[in-house]
Amino acid sequence: MISGIQGLYYFVTGLWPIVYMDGFLAFTGPKTDLWLVRTMGLMLMVSGMVLMMAAAHRRQRSMETAALGIGVAVVLAGADIFFALTGQIPGVYLLDAAVEVLFLVLWIRYLWFSHRRRRTSSSID
Repeated sequence: MISGIQGLYYFVTGLWPIVYMDGFLAFTGPKTDLWLVRTMGLMLMVSGMVLMMAAAHRRQRSMETAALGIGVAVVLAGADIFFALTGQIPGVYLLDAAVEVLFLVLWIRYLWFSHRRRRTSSSID
């Protein structure tokens, strides 16, 4: 379920500058390298599609899915926080950082409890 929600979030936020750059810039602030904004949008869309496919095929338990979800969330949260706090990007990016941290917490919780369930069920056998 986490991978599906995270995937949809990435797909939609990646699609936004592709289909409506003016609205994206109005919300996030002006940018000079629009090709880079579009490239990042496409990369987020691909990551989102992979996470949604994993959810649809019930592969959330795979380490690859967890690694993608956690890895992208860490990179985006880190960049959002660092660059917003150093004034290189607008503070609105801290909203995305909060969402990314939420995804991290959900992944850690999911992995923690699935590991504990596996340990408990294997000790019962």
